[in-house]
Amino acid sequence: MALVEVWDLWVAYGHRPALAGVSLALEPGELLGVIGPNGSGKTTLVRAISGLVRPRQGSVRFRGREVMATPPGELARRVAVVPQMPVLPEGVPAYQVVLLGRNPHLGFLGREGPRDFRLVRRAMEATGVWELAMRPMADLSGGERQRVVVARALAQEPELLLLDEPTAHLDIGHQASVLEAVLALRESTGLTVLAVFHDLNLAAQYCPRLALLAAGRLVADGTPEEVLTGQRVAQVYGVEAALATHPRNGAPVVLPMRRDSRDGQRDAHVSP
Repeated sequence: MALVEVWDLWVAYGHRPALAGVSLALEPGELLGVIGPNGSGKTTLVRAISGLVRPRQGSVRFRGREVMATPPGELARRVAVVPQMPVLPEGVPAYQVVLLGRNPHLGFLGREGPRDFRLVRRAMEATGVWELAMRPMADLSGGERQRVVVARALAQEPELLLLDEPTAHLDIGHQASVLEAVLALRESTGLTVLAVFHDLNLAAQYCPRLALLAAGRLVADGTPEEVLTGQRVAQVYGVEAALATHPRNGAPVVLPMRRDSRDGQRDAHVSP
């Protein structure tokens, strides 16, 4: 049985459709990257799988059970979400924010124990924020705050991790460290991951499978090599791109082609 099944999913905000007939499934332990231009429905898909929006048509199932019929407490123990724009308590130390990831497992009036503290430290070390543990969230940069939110999700020990642009605001080094931490946890625990990306090259490097959305519809689903073709990138993103191959792992690399505005020719000038 698939861990997550999305079938003929339609979601609308008022009269505006956000998802139109999307169907896909995630097997246990799978890593799926969701890509697409702005407004393609990527965040809405994450919200639908986590039970935050009700489908107008179709279904979302987690372990064979409708997500909207699953008790919120049970869903919170099994599904962790890193939202695109998380609301964070500004005056609270980073450590306490990550510790909130343990709340679904504590029960009513439960208190954290040694195992909870170990998991929090492990998650913060994996995302490179352990040295920020006692600093208030208000004092952290955008990238540091993002890594704290990812650490909170990892500390939750979910079966399914939903990441909505987890590397936003991060430099290339911290992008790699966050994604490597997710991959390591996936390998050690069998975690299933769905991650939304704007960066096509980052998605191709880390995800063995990609789902491409455009205008709320699923355009392609397959390996990065199958999904990221020059014709499809031009069709969906409206930009001409050259496709190269990564020299070490063979993943596709998307290179947008710059054109001079005066004559339409490619501008090969590189500034020092």
